[in-house]
Amino acid sequence: MKDEIQFIKEIKPIIEKNPFVAFSNVIPLLNDLMKASYKLQENKIFWNADEDTRTRQILDLLPQKYEAKDQSRYGESGTGIKQGSIDGVVKDESGTEYFLEAFNLEYIDTNNITSHINKLEQNYDSKGLYNKYVIVYCNLAENKFEDFTKSYQQFIDSEMKFLYSKNGDSKDIETKYTNNRILKTSHLREGKEVFLYHILLKFPKKDK
Repeated sequence: MKDEIQFIKEIKPIIEKNPFVAFSNVIPLLNDLMKASYKLQENKIFWNADEDTRTRQILDLLPQKYEAKDQSRYGESGTGIKQGSIDGVVKDESGTEYFLEAFNLEYIDTNNITSHINKLEQNYDSKGLYNKYVIVYCNLAENKFEDFTKSYQQFIDSEMKFLYSKNGDSKDIETKYTNNRILKTSHLREGKEVFLYHILLKFPKKDK
């Protein structure tokens, strides 16, 4: 027990300095999603791709320890009439499922953001998953990503109407490179804390 206490004391400053290290050890999928995202951003083929093509590539790049499917049929649509389609479903070795919803953005389209997140929150998730992922493919001009990220974060912190009440403001998760960001929001669902991870990935703006 003394050794464990000493270990916690020694590692605490490292965790506080680099929260991504600590976090990725808790949920390895986030780490693997980011590795796949880095490869996606490197490949020029996907710079002008649609959101479905980009998402399929990320799922294909995940390690074989995951079972990953794109455009799987889950839940109901936003209208509540037809069965809905979630962009990605990932299952780890323990059988735990994680849902992904992804979309392209060139500006802070609040209706689009709200629609995608609300669908991911409830329409597709009848079980009540603890961890889900929003991937935003940001098609932006150079040196616009920081302002875009701040505006996105301000929207989800102050204006966005989540279906499940939010616990405080979003938290920044450290990333390895400048052209990606991770924001974490905490919510209450049926008395339990659940999380949404907003992964923002910068791509060059499409030529008109």
